[in-house]
Amino acid sequence: MGAYGSALVALERDDNSGSTIAKPEKLTDFQVTKTTARCGKCSNNCLLTISRFSDGTRYITNNRCERGAGLGTKKSGLPNLFEYKYKRLFDYEPLNPDTAPRGVVGIPRVLGLYENYPFWFTFFTKLGYSVKLSPKSSRDIYDRGIETMPSEIIHAFGILKKASAMANSELKPAKMTAEKLAVISQACDEVISGKLNAHFPLVVW
Repeated sequence: MGAYGSALVALERDDNSGSTIAKPEKLTDFQVTKTTARCGKCSNNCLLTISRFSDGTRYITNNRCERGAGLGTKKSGLPNLFEYKYKRLFDYEPLNPDTAPRGVVGIPRVLGLYENYPFWFTFFTKLGYSVKLSPKSSRDIYDRGIETMPSEIIHAFGILKKASAMANSELKPAKMTAEKLAVISQACDEVISGKLNAHFPLVVW
């Protein structure tokens, strides 16, 4: 009934201009070539299939929005509420880190912080901390974070290594001399204090 109904509607709306369906003689020389290309107009980076016909027209598929189809974007004049909310959430001016009474505290831009960041920013700012927010997610940040060991674990290893050296100094002073203990302790203290944070995180492998 769907096809029959469509035929009836087409018959009712016919303006006697003729059918737009290609004639048999045109189909004889009909040709189509297909190529693929990345859209690149947003982070989806859709793999487009572009069909070019013998009459010079083209048709694009596999796009997820009108930009990929080459239609451009329609400006409705309505405000971008997503952009407004994003700026309203994260556009807070932190205390100067050099003059903040209690130093700096970092907050990751993840999960519930997309709703609760204003609360935590105000909370730590009132306590005297300069709040440092992590940057927006990107492929570069993702690649840097994958399969890595965070600096907090390295700090814990620094504490463990120093404690082990001190224990060995008491149990086997002949092997763990005072000179060795001093050198190891100095290196561990630098790791624990965060002085060497620029060298971390380390790749797990």
